Amino acid sequence: MPARPGRICAKCPRLATAGSCYCAAHQDAGKRQEREYKARSKDLRRLYSTKRWRITRIHVLAEDPRCSHINEDGTRCPWLATDVDHKIRAELWVANGRDFFDPANLQGLCHAHHSAKTADEVGFGGNTAFARVRKWVCNAAAYALRRVLGQRSAMAGHYTRVCNTCQAPIQQANQSERA
Repeated sequence: MPARPGRICAKCPRLATAGSCYCAAHQDAGKRQEREYKARSKDLRRLYSTKRWRITRIHVLAEDPRCSHINEDGTRCPWLATDVDHKIRAELWVANGRDFFDPANLQGLCHAHHSAKTADEVGFGGNTAFARVRKWVCNAAAYALRRVLGQRSAMAGHYTRVCNTCQAPIQQANQSERA
């Protein structure tokens, strides 16, 4: 049986050492970063297993079942939301005296966008190949959804964006309706 190919380091394009996701140069940095993350969020991670979180999660996903991620072209991700995400990191939100379960700070995201957002926040991001594939798949799904709905559907005329400051929805018209 042929040997399994080596993994690429999560921080650079070099080969990772066996049994790790980092090369020799980033080995210590990766372990230190993981240790700090686990120590920082130990108390918060306990909150995810409570009954209150399970109920809050169901309410957030029921309120808006589509992924809240806005693509670069201004369209919303067409996939269903499977994960509930804190818009502002839970650590910062709770440190400012806010409630961990506050629905104003929660949004539904598909698993791909939630994983990418969390990796960027925590500092484990940097896998640009995965980001390119995720962007292509999301754009392809949006294109397929637009084709299924047709150009004259209710969604074809307007799309919703979210304000970066207050997270309020913004209605915008297509280029053809602005003229």
